[in-house]
Amino acid sequence: MWIQTFTSVQVQEIHQRLHRRKALIIDYAELEQLCEDVNIRSRCKNEHGSVADAIQVAADYFVTLKKPTWVQDHQQSLDTAFITALSYLRLSNYVIDCENPAIWYLISQSQDRKLVENVFFAALTESHVSLDTSEHRARHRGRLPLTHLGVDNHRWAARLRMFVDESYERCCLTAPGYVWQEHEQAVREYHQQAHARLKQSLASGFFN
Repeated sequence: MWIQTFTSVQVQEIHQRLHRRKALIIDYAELEQLCEDVNIRSRCKNEHGSVADAIQVAADYFVTLKKPTWVQDHQQSLDTAFITALSYLRLSNYVIDCENPAIWYLISQSQDRKLVENVFFAALTESHVSLDTSEHRARHRGRLPLTHLGVDNHRWAARLRMFVDESYERCCLTAPGYVWQEHEQAVREYHQQAHARLKQSLASGFFN
């Protein structure tokens, strides 16, 4: 038995719910193929001989859907990918409130599924989300139990819409300006520290 995944109709519902009247027309055939790709990967066994768990599938949705091949707008595809991943986790009974803009900073430019997966896991377990990507790539975690989405009956649309709204309301996309200003200051300080460490390494002949 493999983990349940979203259908292309459900992802389309998330896209429409999130963007409302601003939602651009999607290439449904392309979206259907992308969803099927995620579905197939969710069935493939990993090196431990087990299929994907919810957080791996959520990370796969994010990395797969953020490519603007199914809707011709990068920001819409990115936002939909993010909310799709968070909604998938909520429907799997793993609630991640991603108010911290550092999460967005780390994953929005990344094509690394393992990095995205570990950042989501850090947020889920309320661990410190470091701006250093190497920390997240090196992180190991236990598997999550498989859960059932519960969106395959006549009430799925109402449940899905509710979790899409909750995911959007409790993520950094709706954070007030001062939260983003603090985040940008933290990013600047992180880059300054990294630059200072590099200069110190060069001065000490570390790379010689």
